[in-house]
Order: sequence, then structure tokens, then C-alpha cells
Amino acid sequence: MKNVDAISKIVAALIAAGGFIWGIIEFQQRQFFNETHEFRWRLWEERLKVYTDLQQVSADIIIFRNDSIALDSLEEKLDRLYYSALVVVEDPEVEAKVIEYRESLNDFRQGIKDSHFLKRKQIDMMKGLSASLKKRQQLLFDD
Repeated sequence: MKNVDAISKIVAALIAAGGFIWGIIEFQQRQFFNETHEFRWRLWEERLKVYTDLQQVSADIIIFRNDSIALDSLEEKLDRLYYSALVVVEDPEVEAKVIEYRESLNDFRQGIKDSHFLKRKQIDMMKGLSASLKKRQQLLFDD
């Protein structure tokens, strides 16, 4: 009887220790998931902010396309966004769309392309920004 009691105490202790270790592992995995999710969420929010700023600048460029003083300032804002915050959050598709838009703005200002071409490139860029946000949002919420 003493052997059975001793064995049952050992088994109970092993089960308790196993449960404790399993709990620690689960906790660490959940914590890692939460930290990863939080990082992705912050990056998505930053991407949304930068893309919103880019959208506003590009819309203002279309609106003030015939005002050379305003256009100079807006072109500078576009470049500032491209060479600063956008570098951190953009993806390759967005980069290509922004470059196309920037080139179309140069062509417009030099009289090579008309405003309709510039507007089409702005819309293409906005579609690229939207697609990027949707793709990143899926990654964020599909975990």
C-alpha cells in the first residue's frame, strides 16, 4: 500500500509539474503573438497615416495644378514624404506607383503631359495605396 501511495504522489507531482510547464509555454507563445500583433498594428497605423498624408498632398497637387507657387510647395511636400516616412512603411508596388506619379508631375510641369494624364496617375497611385493597406490589413487580422 505504501508503494501505491508513493507512486500516486510521484505521478500527481509529475502531472502538476507538466501542467505548470505547459502553462508557461502557452503564456510565452501568447505573449509573443500579442507583441507581434501589436507591432504589426502600429506599423499598419503608421502606414495609414503616411498614405493619408500622401493622398492629401497628391489631391492638392491636382487641385492647385495651375498655381505654380502652391505647386512648388506641394511638390516639396511630396518629396519630403517620399524620402522620409514613406521609405519606412511602403511596399515595392507603392514605391513604383509613387515614382510614376512623381514622373507624371514632372512631365506635367514641363508641358509634356496634360492634366488628365496627371489625374490618371494620381488615381492609379491611390489604388496602389488602397491595395497595399488591404493586403497589410489581411495580414494583420488573419492571424
